[in-house]
Amino acid sequence: MSNFLSFFNFNFLNRKGKQDVRSDTDIQFASVRQALLKLSLFLTKQKIGLVDFYKQQKKDTIDFNEMVEEIIFSLQEGAEFPYNSLAAFIFHKITRMQCLETHLEQIQQEFFRKKRAAFPLKTRKMLIWTLLNNCTEELRLQLLLLLSQFCPIPLLSLSETQDNPFGLKYSITPEIYWILKPMPAMLWIDIGTKKHTKTINEFFGTDFDEDSFLDCGSVDIQFDLNFKSPRGFSVLKTDQNIQKNSLCACVRFSSIYMMTLHFDDFEYYLPTIRNFYERIEEYAQDPDEKLFFLIITGLRDQDFLFDEEASNTFKQQYGLENLIRLNIFALPDKDYSNSKTISNMTKKSIIQGIQQYLTSKSPKVMNHMEFLENFQITNYGEENQLVEDFLKTIEDNSENF
Repeated sequence: MSNFLSFFNFNFLNRKGKQDVRSDTDIQFASVRQALLKLSLFLTKQKIGLVDFYKQQKKDTIDFNEMVEEIIFSLQEGAEFPYNSLAAFIFHKITRMQCLETHLEQIQQEFFRKKRAAFPLKTRKMLIWTLLNNCTEELRLQLLLLLSQFCPIPLLSLSETQDNPFGLKYSITPEIYWILKPMPAMLWIDIGTKKHTKTINEFFGTDFDEDSFLDCGSVDIQFDLNFKSPRGFSVLKTDQNIQKNSLCACVRFSSIYMMTLHFDDFEYYLPTIRNFYERIEEYAQDPDEKLFFLIITGLRDQDFLFDEEASNTFKQQYGLENLIRLNIFALPDKDYSNSKTISNMTKKSIIQGIQQYLTSKSPKVMNHMEFLENFQITNYGEENQLVEDFLKTIEDNSENF
């Protein structure tokens, strides 16, 4: 299995020079390393297994206050963290497809009230990371199957290492092989200092975590079946720190490509936009058959919003005219008088464009074997083929049992 250690820095230019870009990158990676270091305290050698999971499924209720008390007590020096209690709580919620965030906020509030400190597991993504890294392989698959029904799951996740200059490594989630849905995929790259998770969630009915503690080149995937309004494609979410090998795999896995950034960051990240576009064209199979979007938020000039001629002028002004397949959409600053109306019109235009593309082009769907090949997962397909053959034999002979 490839360890994806080669980091590819797309931020070639900075107003202040290259040295500052590297410093900004180091700061961002240092922040992620610090978050992972805190999460590593929650790892245990005793993995939670399927038996524990099914025991918890039989419980009708969970004593929330008792669990919080156990967690608070465990974080005292020398105490053991109550993995079973926390796992029981999470099991109880995900088997009922209930929102984790609401109860996570309650834990955080109660923890702060009693401890006067922040609860280390700040986001749903951190909670899922901790749980998956404390499970046996069999339970990981079971949990990912359940989680994929109603929220994003990690495709490439982060962990700490001393083997490279950034102190991070990226691990593929091979269990996704079993969860893949035969549908097209959109790769979404969020660029810049201002995040657009809330906007994209509103556009496509996705539910990506708005906090970015464990981003920095990681990739999450949300399948279409858990969308509030089905769109006919899954979404892969990442940011400008995605590695070269990871980007190549995600591009070949997808048919639609979307970049988002704020207008305040636009000139600063122009080289990043060009490089992503060029890399996508390089890695994509039949790039002429793909769909490219750039969504710019925070514009204050209505002339850029809808008019195609103005959009082409905008491309020429910023040296993007050679990105011929790039469809630019703009969202106004939230203080703009008609921002909500314009945003809804833009959303409608984008969704209609995607639906027209899906109907007219019949893009390729996510393929299980291509998943293994693109992400360089070795010795997984052969083992899975044996399992699939076994299951097929059972199905074919079910009448004889």
